[in-house]
Amino acid sequence: MLASTVMWSIIAGVLMIIGILMIREVESKFILAIGVLLFITGLGIGIWAQINLYVNGTTEDLAKYLFWFGGR
Repeated sequence: MLASTVMWSIIAGVLMIIGILMIREVESKFILAIGVLLFITGLGIGIWAQINLYVNGTTEDLAKYLFWFGGR
């Protein structure tokens, strides 16, 4: 459960970064629309991964994810 949450969070972050870069480098409305769509999709995936861990994961999984970068 924890590994899939981290994987989906990374994928969501990459989509959001690509979306922001496309929005900043806008040359046409089509590219702007794709950038906004990628950003919103990444945001939705990231939020859903957190909700999925909170609802379906154990307390231990949630604690490991919250302190992923600190306890090593």
